[in-house]
Amino acid sequence: MPLDPQVAAYYGDSLNTLPDMSAVTVEGTRQAVDAVYNDKAQSPAVYSVQDKSIPCPWGEMPIRVYRPDALTGHGALLYFHGGGFVIHNIASHDSICRKLCRDAGVVVLNVGYRLAPEAPFPAAPEDAYRALCWVYENAMALGIDGSRLAVMGDSAGASLSAVAAQLTRDRKGPPLRLQILCYAPTGALELRETQSLKDFGHGGYVLSQPQLDWFYEQYLSKGADPDDIRLNPGRAKDLSGLAPALCYTAEFDPLRDDGEAYAALLSQAGTPVKLRRVSGMMHGFLMLWERFDTGRATLEEIAGELKAAFRS
Repeated sequence: MPLDPQVAAYYGDSLNTLPDMSAVTVEGTRQAVDAVYNDKAQSPAVYSVQDKSIPCPWGEMPIRVYRPDALTGHGALLYFHGGGFVIHNIASHDSICRKLCRDAGVVVLNVGYRLAPEAPFPAAPEDAYRALCWVYENAMALGIDGSRLAVMGDSAGASLSAVAAQLTRDRKGPPLRLQILCYAPTGALELRETQSLKDFGHGGYVLSQPQLDWFYEQYLSKGADPDDIRLNPGRAKDLSGLAPALCYTAEFDPLRDDGEAYAALLSQAGTPVKLRRVSGMMHGFLMLWERFDTGRATLEEIAGELKAAFRS
């Protein structure tokens, strides 16, 4: 189907502009995207929002806790924001977390993992797993049910969620009920060889090949092994025994084929998978759920899946 009219209208002429990544700085990029995405409206409303921190060897990792009501014993969702491991933060994904908290009736924990280039790979995936373990170990103090945990992320955050699901299996960590992966880069395929990158990665669809290259230049430490599952979870030799996966891709996303290939590998390994390609959408569409009807409907569908996963 064609590009969703709401998406086309929102981006307008910028769809046809390919950024000059040679002129981009990390700080300038962060400031620009924060001005657009950081949610200062604090909506939708939830019962409570509290900023906490996770003690770490290097200091503290921020985490924001959203509660649907005053009750204890809810299931909990750890959310890892996207942004190429370089940009975005807790504030940029505040409204997504609020909506999931309200609609699913779960506690949501919005994780502020370390960003590159200040903290290159493998800082982010190790932070994600550390956050999962901390939430599990502090479930009683947080007023949640540690036996009902899920992880979710968009883009880079979806990769972190997939990694956390593998690490908790391999390291015998906290049990997960569900992993929710939204337009995830996984390394299941050689990205440059995918049809979706050829079709949508060269201008006109928000995320471009030059941008992807720039993000990974900031993120990768010297000597990073491309077969390290913390970098490319899609290259794991064993994808069995993982939490059930809910995988979303976007029709007009350069990462679409990679995300769908990972879903297929999970299924082949016996991990329960639900895959949905969201028609008419582009990379990052969930961040604009208040503008895009399809984004809103997708988050509401995810909330329903969370309810079902935590029901038993």
